[in-house]
Amino acid sequence: MSTIPLLLLLPSLSFGMELALDTKPAKPGEKSFLILAVQGAEDVGELYFKLSYDWENLKLLGVKPGPLVAGLGEDAIFAMNPEDFPDRSGRFRFDIVVAGGFSGEGPAMMFEFDISDSAEGFVEVNIEEARAVDTSLKSIPVGLHNGGFVLPVSVEEEQVALPPRPALLPNFPNPFNEGTWIPFQVPRTCRVRIKIYNILGQVVRDMDLGVVKGGYYMGVGRAVYWDGRDDDGRLLGSGVYLIKFRGGKFEQVRKALILR
Repeated sequence: MSTIPLLLLLPSLSFGMELALDTKPAKPGEKSFLILAVQGAEDVGELYFKLSYDWENLKLLGVKPGPLVAGLGEDAIFAMNPEDFPDRSGRFRFDIVVAGGFSGEGPAMMFEFDISDSAEGFVEVNIEEARAVDTSLKSIPVGLHNGGFVLPVSVEEEQVALPPRPALLPNFPNPFNEGTWIPFQVPRTCRVRIKIYNILGQVVRDMDLGVVKGGYYMGVGRAVYWDGRDDDGRLLGSGVYLIKFRGGKFEQVRKALILR
């Protein structure tokens, strides 16, 4: 099992609390929820985060607590800015203060979006920043996982047009339990290889796709499927993993989150 220096892969990786937005397939013109999931929350007294989204293709319709936060009842106080919907700036802030703190993992917030009829490809929703403190006001490191909606690429574009640049897109669903799709794009024929690393920098899964034609590999059945297992077929545990994509000489790394 090979290892590489983890900080060379992803300097921003933290080992405290994790926030992860869904990445999920969707269709233009429909309404859909994105979930903000939490892992590793322990005695969190306050959680602040700022979201941004593609306001030309998305309209924010509403926000409601997920099961993790809804179960706190009157112990949780919410503050949001702006308070009016739809938000036309593409950004908003959210603050959760919990008397006595909260711990655990799972869906914390749910954001409902209306997706434009003209949207296609990948429409991003990002966590721009986040801060957390425990009940003694001690800072908690927060790792961030951005997400969004994977939308169908037109048949004409998928068959004729080539992407302008190579890219590794966020896997979906993310966080995931049973398996996840890893979408990517390459502008020309090249060898593609995807490696999965654990937080120790060890390769747990190596997927060599061989020579791949230039194009978009985004949807279910086109993207690469990872079943959440290592090369020996063993289920991997909950936690943060790194997806390293190599297409020709291009390399990119993204984070994935398993929640068992």
